[in-house]
Amino acid sequence: MNDDTDVYFVYSMTDRIKKFAEQKASGSTFLEISGKGLAAGEFAFPSKDEQTAIGSMFKQLDHLITLHQ
Repeated sequence: MNDDTDVYFVYSMTDRIKKFAEQKASGSTFLEISGKGLAAGEFAFPSKDEQTAIGSMFKQLDHLITLHQ
């Protein structure tokens, strides 16, 4: 991750990242994937402005969930 990536946007992609990791992971007892294997995944990222807008929506949802708990 770098300065051109919004943390909350990446958080919104966790299901996609998890699916990719599970498909590429190996192991008989525990599934494992190396950092290099995970880095080989190609994920489409919109512009920083779009990431920020999407991330902001998830941040607001997070805040609302916290308020209602």
